[in-house]
Amino acid sequence: MTEDASLPRGSAARRIRPFVILLLSALVALTAGWALATVFQSSAQRDAATAPPASTPILATVTTGKLVRETAFSGSIVAENQESLSLAVPSDALRSVVTAHPVNKGMTVTTGQVLTEVNGRPVFVVQSAFPFYRDVGVGDQGPDVASLQETLQSLGYSLDIDGSFGAQTEIAVRDWYATNHYAPATRGGEADSGASTSDPAARPQDPKAGTDSGTSTAFVPYSEILGVKVLPSASLSALAVGSAVGAEGESDIVLGSTTTTVTFEAAPADLTYIAEGGEVSIEADGGVTKGVVSSIEPIAPGTQEDAEGGQPETDEPPSTSLVTVIPSEPLQASNAKVRVVSSQVIVDEEALLVPTIAVVDRGDTNQVVIVRRPGGEFAEVEVTVLGALDGKAAIRPSSPSSIRDGDRVRVGSS
Repeated sequence: MTEDASLPRGSAARRIRPFVILLLSALVALTAGWALATVFQSSAQRDAATAPPASTPILATVTTGKLVRETAFSGSIVAENQESLSLAVPSDALRSVVTAHPVNKGMTVTTGQVLTEVNGRPVFVVQSAFPFYRDVGVGDQGPDVASLQETLQSLGYSLDIDGSFGAQTEIAVRDWYATNHYAPATRGGEADSGASTSDPAARPQDPKAGTDSGTSTAFVPYSEILGVKVLPSASLSALAVGSAVGAEGESDIVLGSTTTTVTFEAAPADLTYIAEGGEVSIEADGGVTKGVVSSIEPIAPGTQEDAEGGQPETDEPPSTSLVTVIPSEPLQASNAKVRVVSSQVIVDEEALLVPTIAVVDRGDTNQVVIVRRPGGEFAEVEVTVLGALDGKAAIRPSSPSSIRDGDRVRVGSS
């Protein structure tokens, strides 16, 4: 008789089936219990389950200060009467270089001063409405001679300003060179020894001709005199010893008046709180200086060159204004960037400052802030709003002791 292979498997199934039935019965009981518990919840339990979580107050710290609106602009220090100058190359020189007296940036230059030395010869700076255009010596006449005479007279030399280079002018020129330790250039005789004109033998004796017979006369070469419109001036660029001068199309020296201004450009909409005569602060590397707005000039759109170098014509209103500020103290760093700050005082007293959202209206004239006390409770404090700016309010409490700097006020909840 053959054994049936399926019999053991049937026996195992019969043994597992009671456990499955027991597990399913337990799950049904648990589900029914949860359903019954839900049905028989109290109303208080249901309300608690559906209520939002308790809110947490949002607090801000009370500070003290003035309420001031500040508007800042990026500006530049600009020297008035700025001049770009080129040094003349001596006629007999193959090349010209600075050999002494470098023009240091920021140096103040006055009329009659040796500005620099080129090829071992001095270059004098002279106040003149126009550049010098020739050598000037005995017998020459003209406005350039008069400009030279004005400088020599301002230096204390005795001569008439008549535009005619005569004996008086020649004596003054000799002394001028000697005072600065140079021999003057001469012509018409033996080479000049470079002796000072304090030696009577070195001075011309003929008042008409300006020289003794057979002696040389002093003159000022075109390459040794530089006419500048405004003096004293400040050096805005530097020429070091060894620097080449006289390159075509390039400036060797840039001078500007010792008087400086600060300028910046801004859109008219940003100048709402700036007016001519108004006071501003100028923040530079050296500190803070006060300044007064001297002018606000619209910049026409057509004043700047277009991409092709032309001046475009347009009927558009000006979109930018140029503001000029006169500093109360001299500013040295020409063309340096500075920060111009305009301040509009909203509340000009030390007041308590809080976020504007901390102030709560309790009627037409009654305003309060809600202050948290040390124990954690909150109290309303009646206040007067002195002014508001950029989300901050200056307040004065009805009772000074009711709120202080460092207290915490409620501004909302989360």
